[in-house]
Amino acid sequence: MKRSLRIAIALIAIFVVISCQKQAAPELLVDPDEASVNELVELATSRYMSGVVFLSAQGLLSVPDDGLIDEFTVDEEALVAGRPNRLLICLRSVEPLEEQFLKIRRALHAYQFRNSGIIANHRQALSKLHKHMEELRQDLMLQYQDGKFTEQEYRRRLYFLRERYQEALTRIRENHATAFARSYRMLLGNLNTILDQEQWMAFSSCMLSEPVNQPR
Repeated sequence: MKRSLRIAIALIAIFVVISCQKQAAPELLVDPDEASVNELVELATSRYMSGVVFLSAQGLLSVPDDGLIDEFTVDEEALVAGRPNRLLICLRSVEPLEEQFLKIRRALHAYQFRNSGIIANHRQALSKLHKHMEELRQDLMLQYQDGKFTEQEYRRRLYFLRERYQEALTRIRENHATAFARSYRMLLGNLNTILDQEQWMAFSSCMLSEPVNQPR
């Protein structure tokens, strides 16, 4: 009986200690660097998903830059060659030291290796889609030239074809967005460890600013 009482008292004491620890535990805060990485990944994914199919005055359909964005196509070669790229422009603006520059090169080399297959699959799918849409566009043009419908009807059908192209392009992006985002997150995590706190804040602020159109 006494033994049972001692066990009961011990269990109550353990429960009280655990309860006090839970109440005293501070609320977990989101790491500011992790939050900025998440924001950059979300922004890049949004930009990737929002690209549009253009219809020129001549009736041609096109997708600029193969429907890709700077953040997902940047590589070590672009860094060494000094080619204009949004991410590289922001990296150069924080003036990394020589030792940091070498680490950035290695991070971009690994990023290029991870992304090569994703980019190839994206471009292959887009090429197949573009070929199909171009065949449909040319068929429309021939029918119009043969007088089968008016110019107004021709334009209406072109706009409808563009919408079909846009929907199919969105599906291609949906199939690749997760892989791109995962790889990009790894790159940003590496850059965050390479840059000091002040540099990282400046870099992330630059990336979050309004993009400036740069020739590739």
